[in-house]
Amino acid sequence: MAFSEHTNLDVTTWSDLVANASPELLLASTATLLGLEADNSQNTDDSYLKLWNIATVPSVGSSVPDWVFRIKGGEKLLLQFDSDGTGVAMSTGVALACVTAGGTAGTTSPTNNVLVTLKTAA
Repeated sequence: MAFSEHTNLDVTTWSDLVANASPELLLASTATLLGLEADNSQNTDDSYLKLWNIATVPSVGSSVPDWVFRIKGGEKLLLQFDSDGTGVAMSTGVALACVTAGGTAGTTSPTNNVLVTLKTAA
């Protein structure tokens, strides 16, 4: 996966054009998750975005994700976690992967790329 980092004040936007079953470690340090957008418009089947609060690269299929978000086929998912200004504390780090089955066991990449954007603050 190839992430690009864009910083505006103390908010960092992480854009991933190739979210798949290969896990990506974004940060190995404390962060606050402010929001995410997952674009599954290039797939007819549902995809599942797995997020880990972890400081090492997780093992997809065996590392239990802290969150799993379903993204319906052909749709986008937009979540905002900072409506009260606090966000979601990621005390260890931030890692993600995108697969075709929910839960811990899913290990298959979506047929087409899923675009994932995360916003974090230090």
